[in-house]
Amino acid sequence: MSAPKALAEATEYCPTSTRERMAEAATLILDVRSAEDVALLRADVPDWRHIPLEELETRYEELPRERDIVVVSVDGAQSLKGTYFLMYQGFTRVANMQMGLKQWVRREFPVIGDVAAWQAKHPAGESEGCC
Repeated sequence: MSAPKALAEATEYCPTSTRERMAEAATLILDVRSAEDVALLRADVPDWRHIPLEELETRYEELPRERDIVVVSVDGAQSLKGTYFLMYQGFTRVANMQMGLKQWVRREFPVIGDVAAWQAKHPAGESEGCC
C-alpha cells in the first residue's frame, strides 16, 4: 500500500480577491453548500456551479480542469475541504474563498436570494480581518 500523496498548502482568496480574479480571468465559482442553503442565498456571479460537498467525490469530473476554480461555502471551512479534495484529484487551478459567503455578504457583494433569512440561519460573528 502506498502512502497518500503530499499536497501543497491550498491557495486561499478573500471575497474581494475572488471578485478581482473573476474580473481578470474566467473563474468558476464552485459552491459546495447544501441545496437548502443555496436556495436561500447565493453569490450573484457570472460563472457559478453548485455541487454539495457530500456529492463532490462522485461529481468532481463535471468540473473543468483547465479553468480557475474558487470553492465557496458558508464560512470557508467546508470549501477548504473541497479545495483539498480537488487538489488530491489533480486539479491545479483551484483555491478556497476564505471566510466564505458570510464575508461576501458582509462586504455587500451581489447575491441572489433573501439576505435576512440567510443571515438568520448564519449569524455573523465578529468581522475577520480580511478584505
